[in-house]
Amino acid sequence: MHVEDHPVEYFDFEGIIPKGAYGGGDVIVWDWGTWQPAETDDPARAIERGELHFDLHGEKLTGRGCDHRGTDRHRNPRTSSCDGDTKPDSASGGVPTSSTDT
Repeated sequence: MHVEDHPVEYFDFEGIIPKGAYGGGDVIVWDWGTWQPAETDDPARAIERGELHFDLHGEKLTGRGCDHRGTDRHRNPRTSSCDGDTKPDSASGGVPTSSTDT
């Protein structure tokens, strides 16, 4: 789901936004970590072309993934494991992390 940019001060916000308010509901930080583009020196161009490969270095998610430009009317990105290598850390309880997980 596309959302607008938020102030960086919100990066660790967890709590409940009241029902009926914009963004209402439970808010959690599911994972902490970093990412870096892979297979490109120009991630903005890769996004324009429709496929960005990246490496995740999270507490739960690690490995290679990619965002593919979707074909729906909003052209939403779809994240998947490009090479079957994106896996949850054991701390995540084995939550599937890509469209290739079953």
